[in-house]
Amino acid sequence: INNLSKLLQYNLKFSKILTYSSKELAPGEKFENKGIAKIQDEMTECEKKIVAELVKKNLLNQDNYLLKDGSLQYKPMKSGDFRELSKIKSNYRCVIGLSKHFNPELSKDKSGKSNATKIAKLPLYHRTPAFMYQTDIVSTEVHF
Repeated sequence: INNLSKLLQYNLKFSKILTYSSKELAPGEKFENKGIAKIQDEMTECEKKIVAELVKKNLLNQDNYLLKDGSLQYKPMKSGDFRELSKIKSNYRCVIGLSKHFNPELSKDKSGKSNATKIAKLPLYHRTPAFMYQTDIVSTEVHF
């Protein structure tokens, strides 16, 4: 593929090609979404490697945090090496995920009820763009 004339003309090269099954689509599924999911999985793996490298170089600690664009909530592991999961959790102790989109339905009060109505009724400039979200999907010790 790298020998195609158009790619050579613009000095472009592919270093990695991500593939996904194109045999059958589930009802409502689109090839576009399969491609996007594959790319997002690749990005997540790259992020994990970068964070691990920063930790290895002792660049992340109580005085030096990493602000990551987007959530730290990754797909749950269905199987695999759970020591690896523990290592990933440890690496992310000094990483903060910042999400640009906020779903108020995810925010709950102390009794577990949705805060969405209360948030919607707040006057202008009384909302804060930062909040802490906790999920049992990953661990009760991890907050988003």
